[in-house]
Amino acid sequence: MSPGTTPPSSIIELTRLDTLVQLSEGVARESGRRAKIGLIAELLRRVPLEDAAQAASYLSGELTRGPLGVGPAQVHEAVGTPPAAGSSLTLTDLDRALAEIAAISGVGSQSRRRDALAALVARATTQEQSFLARLILGELRQGVVGLVLEAIAQAAA
Repeated sequence: MSPGTTPPSSIIELTRLDTLVQLSEGVARESGRRAKIGLIAELLRRVPLEDAAQAASYLSGELTRGPLGVGPAQVHEAVGTPPAAGSSLTLTDLDRALAEIAAISGVGSQSRRRDALAALVARATTQEQSFLARLILGELRQGVVGLVLEAIAQAAA
C-alpha cells in the first residue's frame, strides 16, 4: 500500500459509493499488482455480501445492468449538475437507479433517461460524479479487470 492510501474503514450496513470511489482512486495510484489486489480484497472483505458483486463489477468498469441507453452527451450534461454537498449514495441506491434508467423505454424515453440520470448525478459528490461518468461511459481504466477475481479469492481466504 502506498503512502497516503488507507484501507477502507469498517463498513457498517450498506456500502457507500464514496467508499468505492476512494478505493478506486487508491487503486489507480498503485502501480504494483499485489498492492492493487490487496486494496480490492480488503474492501471486499468488509462489504456486505449483497454489495460485493456490485463493488467488484463497478471496480472492473462494468455496469451490472448492461447498457443504459444514454450517450456521452447525456452523461456529460448530467455531470454538469451541481454536486451533492455530502455523500449519501449507497451501491444499492446506484444499482437501483441504473436499473430504472436502463428500463426506461417508449415514447419520450431519451428525455426521461436524461432526467433520471441527472437526478442520480445530483445525489453524487464531485468525486462520485466523475466516477459515475467514467463507469457509465466505459472509461474507468485503473488496471483491475483481471485483478478483481484474484482479490475475490484473497478476500474469501
